[in-house]
Amino acid sequence: DYFMANVGPYDVWAIEYAYTTFSDAATEKMRLAQIVERGLNDPMLVYGSDEDALPGPASIDPLTQRRDLGSSTLDFARDRSALAAEALAELETRILADGESYYRLRGAFNGVLNEKWRALLMASKVVGGQYVRRLHRGDAADAAPFRPIPAANQREALLFVLEEGFSADAFEFSPTLLNKLTPSRWLHWGTTPFIVPVDYPIHEVVLAIQMSLLHNMLHAITLTRILDAEVKLAEGSTAFTLVDLFDQLTRSIWSEGWSPSAAEITGYRRGIQRKYIDMLVDVLIQPAPGTPEDARALARLQLKDLGRRIEAALRGARAAGAAGRRDGYTRAHLEESLARIQAALEASLTVDAGRL
Repeated sequence: DYFMANVGPYDVWAIEYAYTTFSDAATEKMRLAQIVERGLNDPMLVYGSDEDALPGPASIDPLTQRRDLGSSTLDFARDRSALAAEALAELETRILADGESYYRLRGAFNGVLNEKWRALLMASKVVGGQYVRRLHRGDAADAAPFRPIPAANQREALLFVLEEGFSADAFEFSPTLLNKLTPSRWLHWGTTPFIVPVDYPIHEVVLAIQMSLLHNMLHAITLTRILDAEVKLAEGSTAFTLVDLFDQLTRSIWSEGWSPSAAEITGYRRGIQRKYIDMLVDVLIQPAPGTPEDARALARLQLKDLGRRIEAALRGARAAGAAGRRDGYTRAHLEESLARIQAALEASLTVDAGRL
């Protein structure tokens, strides 16, 4: 079955609580307490509401997510991402028979990319997440309703998202495949309120996926939760900090800044690098309500450090002459990125002066 065809353990448990009849009030109170207690230890009776499972940073527990069918969020996300890669490798031969239109291939391609995107979104909720249990006092010894996710698990999840969503080879597709992604003419000619491009807008699609991940991890709610979690850990525990988050994001998205000898920055990378600078600038100059001041300070630090690295890369290329000359896209991208960083840092001084 692709979905449950009968009631599940939680349904039986809830029905037992709601509809069991008892001989007297004392027996009812005792037996209801025993029924409730089973929910503390039985993993099949874990409860989460629709609100708990909403996408985005407002929902806090990565174990409560739509479409997550595993006991480990990260393991399930890895499996789905690997399955998407496997499906892409043989998509055409599995989807199309001779004589069928290539528009079916485009729909399948979108479906597979959506699966990878959902897997990355699931994993991104581990970053800055907390486990939640609906406990009452006395339910479980030394247990609290909230438990920050261990730092090692958050770093592992962040590394997975960065490798699968932002690395230079995270989105590699055969040119032959991309040139076969035709639209359905039924959808294209005046039957929808939007225009479906005839050719596939691959850079736009990839950037949309990456931006949704960045939005989750750099949202004011997520940043605040990470900062607050530092003082909610048991003594001796290691915290996952805002410093960890910003450093890892910058090093992954702008890895070329740590490898100035790279000859070219691809179109996918240029797109997300620009947007990452934009988001750092927003945190610095126009932070969303609730953004921690520490996040502003770290955004400034990341921009200054990144600016220095881009300057060094450009100086190295000029000093090397023709042998070290970068391609036109890359040089223009680096020059523009440096100019935007410098302008933002200068503007931030005016903003800071106005806040004094």
